[in-house]
Amino acid sequence: MPLLPAARAARDQLIAAERSVSRDALAQQMRGNGHAIRNNRVSELLNALRREAETSRDDRPKVPA
Repeated sequence: MPLLPAARAARDQLIAAERSVSRDALAQQMRGNGHAIRNNRVSELLNALRREAETSRDDRPKVPA
C-alpha cells in the first residue's frame, strides 16, 4: 500500500497530539499533510494500521504466568 507510510506518520502525529486515531481524524491529518485521499481509502489504511498494531503486540515475548 503506497500510502501506508503516510498513514503511519499521520497516526504518530495524532498520538503525539493526544488525539484519538479515528477514520475522520486520520483523514484530516493526512490531508493536512498534503495527501489527497478518499474516505474509503482511509478506512483501508486504518484497518491496516490496526492489523499492524495487533501483530506487533502478538510478536512480543510471552511472560510466563
